[in-house]
Formats: sequence, structure tokens, C-alpha cells
Amino acid sequence: MQKFEGKEVSSSIIRSLLLSGDVNEAADLLRYYFFRQGRVIRGYGIGKKMVYPTANIAANPRLLWPGKGVYLTAVGGLDSGLLYGVTNVGSRPTFAHHETAVETHILDFNNTIYNREIRLCFLDKLRDTRTFSSPHKLKEQIMVDIEKSRELIKIFKVEINGKGKSLQAGCSVLRSE
Repeated sequence: MQKFEGKEVSSSIIRSLLLSGDVNEAADLLRYYFFRQGRVIRGYGIGKKMVYPTANIAANPRLLWPGKGVYLTAVGGLDSGLLYGVTNVGSRPTFAHHETAVETHILDFNNTIYNREIRLCFLDKLRDTRTFSSPHKLKEQIMVDIEKSRELIKIFKVEINGKGKSLQAGCSVLRSE
């Protein structure tokens, strides 16, 4: 088995880390942030109605995606430079939508991007997916997720070069500022 900085590295270990949502540890072993790419498709319009529009990704179910949860992601494939998003991987139990979905609210971005290919680099897990008692409670949690993401982005921008993990490998259109 391969070792890196004293840690065992194998595809099984990385797969297990990703499925458990530990995208940071996986990135340490991979030396780049795990990413997936997909086409933006129309969703149910729930995020837009809640003032948090999302880009719904046509997620290939045959590919490995991080475990169910809400993540801070870097978003590539758009002409707007470095963007970040709050991405949900999994079902939407508050609305009784139990099929697996990938949707991202791109921070400070409000363009229509249907049928565009975008790339999501998974930077950190914010929380597990859970059912909320009402759409209003979910909206409150999304506000918390966005604020937490903004704080993590500040840290991320300072640390990106120091950890040796690359956005370039996963999100070639991204650059650190």
C-alpha cells in the first residue's frame, strides 16, 4: 500500500472518505480537491422561490459523489472567474423529494445557466442532510450555511497555497486570488 506523509493511500480509502463526506481528508491524500462536472438542468424551482436559486446538476449516478450532505464548493466552467457555492448532495426530504440530487447555490451569482457544464470542487462539508419542519426553517438554515461558507472562504483563500492542494487539477478554470 502506498503512503503519503505517513498516511496509507489507496482508492478504497479515498472512496470511503468521500462517501463519508470527509472531502478535506480525501483532498489531503489526493493532493487536489475532489471534483465532479455536470450539465445544469431545470429543477423544481424551490430554491428560487426561497430566494436561493440553485443550479441543479445532471449527476451521473454511475460516478462516485461525496456522501449526502451540504458542502462548500468552488464552481468552475462559468465565465465569472472564481466562484463558490453551497452544494447539497442527496435528497430533499423537507419537500418529500427522496431521489438523489446535486444542486448548488452559487454565491453572489444570479445568471441563468441552463444546459451549461459546470464543475464543482468539494472543499469542505458544512453539515449532514436533514429534514426541516418547514420551508421557513430550511431557509433559516441555508442562511447559516451561507454565512459559514463565507467564513470558510476567507480561511480557504489564505490557506490554499500552504496546504499544497490544488484547485487547478480539479477546476482548471479557477485561480486563487
